[in-house]
Amino acid sequence: MVTRYHGSYLAPAEELVGVQVRDFKYLPISAGDHYSQIISCARRESILPAVDNATALPSSDRQAEHTKRKAVLVVSLNGEYYEKLSSLYYEHGAAGGAAVSVFQPTHLGVQHSEERQHNQKALAELVLLSFSDVIITSAQSTFGYVSQGLAGLRPWVLMIPVDRKVPDPPCRLARTIEPCFMKAPHYDCRTSKRADNGNMVPHVRQCEDVSHGVQLVE
Repeated sequence: MVTRYHGSYLAPAEELVGVQVRDFKYLPISAGDHYSQIISCARRESILPAVDNATALPSSDRQAEHTKRKAVLVVSLNGEYYEKLSSLYYEHGAAGGAAVSVFQPTHLGVQHSEERQHNQKALAELVLLSFSDVIITSAQSTFGYVSQGLAGLRPWVLMIPVDRKVPDPPCRLARTIEPCFMKAPHYDCRTSKRADNGNMVPHVRQCEDVSHGVQLVE
């Protein structure tokens, strides 16, 4: 799946943008607001171009005029983010003449980690994300942590919603490619007391997306 999908859809692009989106029930936000957060992050950080609000050119004319081919790989259980992002650039085109194509290998709807085929598809998507030149990931997502590690990239992390709304800023550039250890003990053996485990030793700090977790930093 990886070789076939990458060769057919992603390899022709000059830049690959990975977008990994995970919806958590304990971090409620509507799909519409979550999509707005992705777009806000991508445009604010110049990851994706703005759209041309003029009438879109025929596809052959757009290809003749484009300055850069950019592929967007959306990885999510939900197909709505892909559909909206794909429609956005299909209906309007990218400002500046860039050619933006949007792809999503699967949208399974619900996670079934007990099924081998489901896990195989998830692994394939992790590997596809590793080819990204820029990657956007969801806060507190272990799938996102693995994706950024395989890609060797500091991700733009979509921060957790505030009161069910898009936070400000919508995303932050992580300070490291390392994953977050979300269940780290808060205990100092030297004092036999609870302590801030993000300030006990060099190169270990609290995670930006999980206040009680720690990660390695340079």
